[in-house]
Amino acid sequence: MYGLVLKSVVECVELEWGVAIWNQMAKKIGIGGVGFSIHKVYDENLMAIIAESVACEVDCPESEIMFKFGAHFMTFVTRYGYDQITSVLGRKLCDFINGLDNLHDYISNLYKDIKPPSFYVEKEDDEGLVFHYNTSRKYVGYVHYVRGLIHSAAVMYYELQDVKVETLKQEVLGEVMHSVLRVTYQNCTVRKQDPWLPALSKLRSITPVSVNSDIVFDTFPFSIIFDETMQVVTCGVGVVKTFPTLIGKKITDFFVLTKPIGVDLTWNFMKNRPVNVLVELTSTVALWAEYEEYLRSQEILDTEHPPLPPKQRDDSVSLKLRGTTDYLGSWNAVIFMCTPIFDNMDVMMDVGLYISDLSFQDSLQMLLMTGPQQSAELKLALDMEQAKTSKLADTLAELEKENQKAETIVFSMIPKEIAVRLKKGESAVSIAEVFENVTVLFSDVVGFTNICTRITPMEVIAILNKIYTVFDTLSERYGVFKVETIGDVYMAVSGAPVRTPLHAQRICDMALEMQTGISHVKNPVGGGCIPIRIGIHSGGVVAGVVGRKMIRYCLFGDTVNTASRLESTGKGREIHVSKSVYDLVYRTDDYIFDSRGVVYIKGKGQMRTFWLKAKKGKVISIPG
Repeated sequence: MYGLVLKSVVECVELEWGVAIWNQMAKKIGIGGVGFSIHKVYDENLMAIIAESVACEVDCPESEIMFKFGAHFMTFVTRYGYDQITSVLGRKLCDFINGLDNLHDYISNLYKDIKPPSFYVEKEDDEGLVFHYNTSRKYVGYVHYVRGLIHSAAVMYYELQDVKVETLKQEVLGEVMHSVLRVTYQNCTVRKQDPWLPALSKLRSITPVSVNSDIVFDTFPFSIIFDETMQVVTCGVGVVKTFPTLIGKKITDFFVLTKPIGVDLTWNFMKNRPVNVLVELTSTVALWAEYEEYLRSQEILDTEHPPLPPKQRDDSVSLKLRGTTDYLGSWNAVIFMCTPIFDNMDVMMDVGLYISDLSFQDSLQMLLMTGPQQSAELKLALDMEQAKTSKLADTLAELEKENQKAETIVFSMIPKEIAVRLKKGESAVSIAEVFENVTVLFSDVVGFTNICTRITPMEVIAILNKIYTVFDTLSERYGVFKVETIGDVYMAVSGAPVRTPLHAQRICDMALEMQTGISHVKNPVGGGCIPIRIGIHSGGVVAGVVGRKMIRYCLFGDTVNTASRLESTGKGREIHVSKSVYDLVYRTDDYIFDSRGVVYIKGKGQMRTFWLKAKKGKVISIPG
């Protein structure tokens, strides 16, 4: 039992019955006035002892005491910032309860020794809902604690009136205390249709989407599909690497259901499980023995000289797969989309997996979410418990530096706006967008191949670094996003991911300064300035984050190809633009153009193009 819970109990007693009552009672049960540290683990029996003592002291039923403790906890944790999470667990009370397992999974990053309960809603109707509560703690008072917690959440976050939470059933099932509770309230959400559903239904009816199963399993390598007999039909490559003999066998022979606790792994439960509810399976087979069986079945294993298990491989370690389930009606099967859970890197090596085996979405969100989350909570813990120590300031400063370094690395790979959306939990697929109006720029060094053959590789890198440092400075000045560099090719875009009506002007201004800005970079072959050619085109693109390694924000579409062709058909020290760019900026009367006439562009045919020469009244400033 963590001190955070007990600290809220103390505050509840002091607010309800007075500080004197708490001090008097604390002295009787022998806990004195020392108080509780929120991150310290205390005796599990303390909650029951305190509740019983308060009940005797104030002459109130113990069940009512525990109800008050649970209700107060929801208010108490707001000062620690957890209301930012609890208030967005779901759109309605049903989603909130189904999301509690996810919440406990989230805070387990900070409270490593937590013994989380499990919650899931069985049914929802006009008069409320029925949910199950399972806990490994045997003290019967916890069901009343949960009653108070749910009642408080219903009032605080969903403004429900006349809420009643009552216990329908309570029993011990093996090592688990199982309770069924009914929340009674006027539930207007059951028959109410969400405003976006008609549009979604229409969209799906007009543009039905079918996805090849290989794509699904490449995207979610830790996915398992099993039928109503619990036999595994197929699974992702990540699962196969760890359980190579799983396909064709019963999933129950390899795994047990560990979240929600106290529930058996059955077809009915997995089929009817809401997709937003956490499910955790834990392996029950010896992993090395499983792999050895596979080798034997393929006649790969030398039975006379079998290989020894790797030193880092430990068959006593179980693999946990955590995710969500959905019913596939056309297959009459359930898909379990999950990710492996490791307490540390040693465990990951023990089960024979590597970071490269994980899906892109998992590794990226770990970088974006876990680091800042744990940093913020560590700051809070240090501030609460070590505020008077001189080491605190140095620790927090160092922590902030490391956090900023991590964010700098992420923001150099993908735009800040995209990183923030990923941090909020949006998937890479949902982040992909169509941008109807952007301007794309390509530049390269004329004669770069010849230059590379005449100087050393280190000199090549030094020259490109000088050039790209200038270009990066200009991109920041004009709010242009640098997409990528490949060799001497530099690609940038304006209008994505942040839309702006001035996308063409910004790119043109940047291009003019690019030509002048590198005048100080000398050509090592023959002297003089290094000539660059630039191509610019405006149009529509699709943009998003793709890939599993070296993640990048990429652009796709004909606009990209056309801009690249304009650059390759341009001339040194010139800015080659399409008519679409000309039309967007010429009407401002700020720019000077020379017509190049009609030019053949590969893949486009004949195009009328222009040379962008200058901007009226513009004094070009060279970045230092």
